[in-house]
Amino acid sequence: MSGGAESRGAGRAWALPLALFLAFQGLYWLTASGRVDRMADEFEVYLMTESLVDRGRLSVPQLPEAAFFGRRGLDGEAYTPYGPGSAFLALPHHLAGRALAALVGVPRADRASWTELVAATTSLSNTTWAALCVLATFFALRALDASPRRAALGAALLGGATALWPYATLFYSEPQSAALLAAAVALHLRGRAALASLAALALGLVKLSNAVAFPALCLLALGDPREWRHTAGWPARLRAVLPFFL
Repeated sequence: MSGGAESRGAGRAWALPLALFLAFQGLYWLTASGRVDRMADEFEVYLMTESLVDRGRLSVPQLPEAAFFGRRGLDGEAYTPYGPGSAFLALPHHLAGRALAALVGVPRADRASWTELVAATTSLSNTTWAALCVLATFFALRALDASPRRAALGAALLGGATALWPYATLFYSEPQSAALLAAAVALHLRGRAALASLAALALGLVKLSNAVAFPALCLLALGDPREWRHTAGWPARLRAVLPFFL
């Protein structure tokens, strides 16, 4: 009986955050642009993802020289200035797009139709990452002792009343960065230092400028500034900060 009661309790605990995630996933799906062809920030990351699947490389030989924004590596291949993490994080949706194209009978020989379908599906990855950001924010607020209702309200405000929503409809890296940052904070607050460090590392791989978040994460790991005068806790605080530098 106790095991069954615990299972039901765990199920109820997950019901609200899961509903929150699905609600925002649906909202972002419905408002997504489904396009990756407006800015280099979008189409070059898409081509990185495509190249990763086709060739196992992050270079983008698909781009004509006139449209290329980036530099050539020592191997002579064209590389974009965007973080490799973005391409890897878009892989599940890109592979789903290829599977969908095969399922509905759109051959790759029909390059325009195939690319339109696969690119649209790939672009939806940001709807999922933005919804995951909302979910991670909920858990971060719960770790700060917010009630489930207040945590859901705070996460919903982030998802529906900030720039996260418009970014979720595009193919920029911001939703990925926001989700990883929120996950790093939530994991740290829950005492999962190793997983928080992995999220912080992935954050830097998505976009190098995300390294500006590291000092904030370190301050979070150090704890309440009012307690810094007590030297007894410094070894533990330093152990908490160290993973963010690894």
